[in-house]
Amino acid sequence: MLIHENRACYKGLDVLIINENLVDLKLNETDKQRIILHLLDLATKEERIKDREQYLQAVLEREEKSSTSLGYLVAIPHGKSDAVCEPFLVFARCEDAVLWNDKPVKMVFLIGVPESNADDLHLKILGNISRHLIDDEYRQRLLLSENKSEIIKILNSNI
Repeated sequence: MLIHENRACYKGLDVLIINENLVDLKLNETDKQRIILHLLDLATKEERIKDREQYLQAVLEREEKSSTSLGYLVAIPHGKSDAVCEPFLVFARCEDAVLWNDKPVKMVFLIGVPESNADDLHLKILGNISRHLIDDEYRQRLLLSENKSEIIKILNSNI
């Protein structure tokens, strides 16, 4: 599975993982479940998910196993499900910090990959994001950038 910039090779096709419609820089939700639902809505509008409830269940089951809050004001909920049509990454920045299993979160990355034929794509996306999030300057750029295209440029540097 090849990942380059914000594209991945999936089933032999070049797939755009994130676009400006999958970025929300002014999320004004107050709890984890509402944030996840909002991000699911963005992915659904982009036709990345064919069964919203099935994918939601996969994400919530993963969240029950262990929290996806990493510290550093970041959470990365994710799930593998055949409800996902194409791999995707949604990024949202919260207006105010939200408690995510007792940790404050301002940036949320939702990763979705189809369960069948996904290989280890979700792990590669997750690893690429996580590796850069330990860098204070990188996180600050994500926290302070004012437009979606800049966010995508920042993310392109590591996806």
